[in-house]
Order: sequence, then structure tokens, then C-alpha cells
Amino acid sequence: MNRRTFLSTVTAGLLGAPLAAEAAIAVGDVPGHQVRIFEIRAKYTNDAPVYAGVKVVEGWTRALSDYTNGSGRSSGYGISTLENGDKIFSSFETLLHTFVDADGSRKSSLYDRDNPYGRHREVQHHPGDLAGGGKYRL
Repeated sequence: MNRRTFLSTVTAGLLGAPLAAEAAIAVGDVPGHQVRIFEIRAKYTNDAPVYAGVKVVEGWTRALSDYTNGSGRSSGYGISTLENGDKIFSSFETLLHTFVDADGSRKSSLYDRDNPYGRHREVQHHPGDLAGGGKYRL
């Protein structure tokens, strides 16, 4: 397999994409501790990620998470299909910490091990995400 590194222009296109499949199991040790596997399919239009000048038309993410009340680890794999038919395979590992801010809103801090430019960033929590109920806007 030929491995190359690309500088990619990526928007949060997969965030908010509907789950194609999901299974969740309560661990049972403490309230709110859940292990999940899930699959996300995204069809891109205008705000597609771009690799070496070629747009992504479809993305699949297959992953697992281990969260307690919205905090914990996730890891998985991605397949991005480009408009020229090429595919890019990727993997990720993240650590998410969710907390209640002074104003009462729920916020999260995301650590992405594979992203040297955005290792730690705050994300805004919205009900219904993948990490225990809401969308994350980066």
C-alpha cells in the first residue's frame, strides 16, 4: 500500500451526519458508563473536505466509544471517497471531557491525538451528539 501524507482542508462535515448503525451497552459499574460501536455515513455537497485539491464526495466512519456521562475515549477508522474515485483511509483516537460551565451550559474539551495543530480545543455541546447526546461544533 502506498502511504502518503496530504494537507487537508476539512470542515466539520461528518459532525451531525446521521448514524448508519449503532449499538450501545451500559457497563453497569457506575451510572452513565456506556460502551458503543457506531457507523456514520456522510454525503458531501458544497462543504466537502479537500485532499490535494480533490473533494471528498462520501465519508464513512466506523468507531467505538467508552464514555461516562459524555467524558471518555473514542477511536475508529474513516474511509473518504474522492470525486475521482480514489479512497483515503484514516484512523483516529480522541479524549473528550464534558463539564458544566459557570453559566450552566454543558461544554466539552476535545483532545485529538492525531491532530498536531488542534490537539486541545473547546467544543460547544448540543443535545443529541455522538458523545452522549449532541452535535459538536469545532
